[in-house]
Amino acid sequence: MEEIKRILMIDDDRHMHRILQLYLRNSGIVVDGVSSGRLALHKLEQETYDLVLTDIQMPGMDGKELIQKIRQKLPEIPILIISAYEEEKFEAEIKTMKKIQMVAKPFDQTTILEKIRALLNSNDISAN
Repeated sequence: MEEIKRILMIDDDRHMHRILQLYLRNSGIVVDGVSSGRLALHKLEQETYDLVLTDIQMPGMDGKELIQKIRQKLPEIPILIISAYEEEKFEAEIKTMKKIQMVAKPFDQTTILEKIRALLNSNDISAN
């Protein structure tokens, strides 16, 4: 039997948050969600997760700063970034990092699930 995976999802868009959370839970993934980078860092100190799914554009601590802080504390945790913004410089930067991928909004849910599974099943995957 396959081990149940736990994901921490960070997104300030409540609608997106609910849709993704429902879809991933229906796919057999345990999802905890928070709406800010600050809350995400607190959750990561309290709980163990297999993957972080985060938006980039958020009020307060944005996704870029959050990723840097996560990497300082948990360098091996896979991260999937979702963003509606074209961020070529940032995309080029993350291509050099391990265990991190980016998906542009809008996306279909199957794509998210495929990226999550690829990150969870790989010991050394870089952004594509």
